[in-house]
Amino acid sequence: MSEVITELKNPNTETYRSFKEIVTSNYFYWTNYPSTCGDLYNQVDGRVVNLGEDDYAFFSHSFLARPRTRTKNFFPYVESEYASLASHVVGEICVANNLKLLCIYRMNGNMVVYQGEGRRGPLHTDHEDDNKGVSFPHKIMLIYLTSFTDGATIVQTKDGVEHYSEPAEDKIVTFDGSLNHAAYAPSGLNEQRIVLNATYFALDQ
Repeated sequence: MSEVITELKNPNTETYRSFKEIVTSNYFYWTNYPSTCGDLYNQVDGRVVNLGEDDYAFFSHSFLARPRTRTKNFFPYVESEYASLASHVVGEICVANNLKLLCIYRMNGNMVVYQGEGRRGPLHTDHEDDNKGVSFPHKIMLIYLTSFTDGATIVQTKDGVEHYSEPAEDKIVTFDGSLNHAAYAPSGLNEQRIVLNATYFALDQ
């Protein structure tokens, strides 16, 4: 762990355990995406990425959709029946870590399966607007919901240095959402890298 990526305490509440059981169950539904970021400007996710970087397919479940100023949607909106449960999980984690949660902008469940050895997604940020590099202050909370091999998270600082978070089931990390980040796919053939990715704004209490 580095000073760029902060590990948070997981209070392991009944709410968290119920959420995890649902998201990792056989009946939970996922949407298949052919790439994590698409072209230089991704019309669906609104992220700016480097066209020269590799990409891979993944599965996603949107609990709370991001604001999209390009399409005049200026507020997050609920897309899943489990959005309230997911928000309670994030809220309880913030309380356990003395963070005053003020807003959740987006919550996604993401699942990546084996993509070949050493496969890494493209560096990107989550809330860039209209391909102009405009963003708003936010942090990213990443909760690892399954156990898998490899599958590290990378956060790149403005000077180009890459910082790594090695995953572990039930581990929670947070970092500045203005920084480029990416993830490696798991290296096990039958493994699922399932995470909850939430972008949020909170204050230290």
